[in-house]
Amino acid sequence: RYSSVLPVEADQPSGGLSLKLVRYSEAETTQIMAQAGKHAGMTGTTLYLIGCMMRAMESVGTGSAGDAYCVPYAINLRRRKALAPMFGNQVGFLFAQANRETVRSRKILFEHLRAQFMEAVKQGLDHAMLPLMQAGSWLPQEKYGSIIRKTPDNRERSSFWFSYTGDMEPEQARIADCPVSGMYQLSQVTSPPGLGLLASRYRGQLTLSYNTISNQIRDDWRDRLAQSMTAELLGLNGESA
Repeated sequence: RYSSVLPVEADQPSGGLSLKLVRYSEAETTQIMAQAGKHAGMTGTTLYLIGCMMRAMESVGTGSAGDAYCVPYAINLRRRKALAPMFGNQVGFLFAQANRETVRSRKILFEHLRAQFMEAVKQGLDHAMLPLMQAGSWLPQEKYGSIIRKTPDNRERSSFWFSYTGDMEPEQARIADCPVSGMYQLSQVTSPPGLGLLASRYRGQLTLSYNTISNQIRDDWRDRLAQSMTAELLGLNGESA
């Protein structure tokens, strides 16, 4: 129903992929997860990351005059401790949605996102997405994509792309006889929105991967976004009315 906030109003052709990695220490990760449990519930890490990103974007400002943030997120169908697939099996198009006034209040935002998720579960939307995706697979890709991605006013629905795959399980110390020192994600993103936030944990450290289209999202804006995101995750930005 809303016109989504986007990082920029891009009118130039898509460019190459740009990447910024932010890896938090074990102590910082523990603090972030404690904040996630406090504000989004014990299983709400995904919603916490999304909510903090919404607030970070609102803090640094965007080139878009949209009414609300809208972010797709997935349900992880991979069984705990399963040997494969290593990095997850996430599907779905549930959306976290919040208007700009709600986003400006940390307390109200996370109450809203939690209630929204519980209502989706209550209505069975987390399971309904599977047959909906199977049914949609028979549609031409362009038609299927436009239904999922476009708002009624033909605007891109997603304020940014998002994925949180959690911990690598089982944790791999070596791959092809090479020691593994860290893990991060890299993925091309579409324009719009031209911005993707991919998150994972390895050996107790949270890593955020900011994937952007280089000629549409400026590096200085992305860097300010990452700084604001860190403050939000650690609970340093306080509360705003």
